[in-house]
Amino acid sequence: MVALWKVVLVQSTVCSASLGSAPVLAAKAMAEPPVLLCKATDSGDTDKRKIVRFSGNVSWYGAQFQGKRTASGEPFDLNKLTAAHRTLPFGTRVLVENPKTGQSVVVRVNDRGPYAARRVLDVSREAARRLGILLGGTAFLTCMVVSVSGADQDHDSDDDH
Repeated sequence: MVALWKVVLVQSTVCSASLGSAPVLAAKAMAEPPVLLCKATDSGDTDKRKIVRFSGNVSWYGAQFQGKRTASGEPFDLNKLTAAHRTLPFGTRVLVENPKTGQSVVVRVNDRGPYAARRVLDVSREAARRLGILLGGTAFLTCMVVSVSGADQDHDSDDDH
C-alpha cells in the first residue's frame, strides 16, 4: 500500500514539483496554500525524485533564542545551519540561495515559524551570515527542499560547525 505524505507550503510564491506518477496539487496566488502530495514507500521513505521549490522573504533569529528549546525539542544554536518553517518536517534540509549575491547554504529545519507576516523561513544567524543578509535582517530568497527526513535524525550532523 502506498501512503501519501502532505507538505503544505505556506506563503510561497513558487511551488513546483516533479514526482513521476504521484499526484501533485500546486497553485500560485490561491486562497489555500499550495499543497504537494508525495508518494511514500511502505518503509516510510518519500520518493526521492520530488522537487519542492519556494521563494519569499526570509529573516534570521539569533542571540535572544540561544540555548532555548526549539519546537523539535533540541536547543537552538545560532552558530548551526538551522531554520524554522511552518510545516516542513523536522530534519528536512533546504537549500537557500540569495539570488542577488549567489550565496547559498543548506539548512536543517528544527523549529516552527516564522511568525512574522509574509515570511517563508527563519534561519539561524550563521545561515544568515553565509547568505549575506545579517545587516538587512530580511531578504527575498529562493529555497529548494533537498532532503526530507524525520525528527529522529542526528542533531549534531550540521556541516561546518
